[in-house]
Amino acid sequence: MDREVQLRRQRKSYFDELMVYRMAMSTPMSTQFRKEQAFIKVKLFDETAGLDPEVKDMLNDRLTEVVTEYRSYVSRDLALHAQMIAKLDRFEKLPVDRKFLANMKIEEIFRAIYILERDPHEVWTLIQKVFHECFFDNVVF
Repeated sequence: MDREVQLRRQRKSYFDELMVYRMAMSTPMSTQFRKEQAFIKVKLFDETAGLDPEVKDMLNDRLTEVVTEYRSYVSRDLALHAQMIAKLDRFEKLPVDRKFLANMKIEEIFRAIYILERDPHEVWTLIQKVFHECFFDNVVF
């Protein structure tokens, strides 16, 4: 097929696609309706029609790599987001005078207890006051 004919077809399909979107945007609709309704995706223009098959394959391979990278970033960010929400939930449960503890890890808190109180009986008595009676049963017994 002649290159000029192919370019003319692509140009026409591109402008046809633009016309569909222009008509959709110029149709009088309420603002609320536009927010609620998704536009129908119209695909009249094929951007890759004039490309060699080798170039198409190369582009598809690169796009596959980009999609894989993006999914990796998204999954990592979702995991971080879940951790931050859990930390925020724990923070909100703390009384106002104990909010500083949210920045400490549990291990740091226990190290501080060890520094402040060396008597194991006193530590155990305090733990029993804070936790309910059967809290450690499946661990200790």
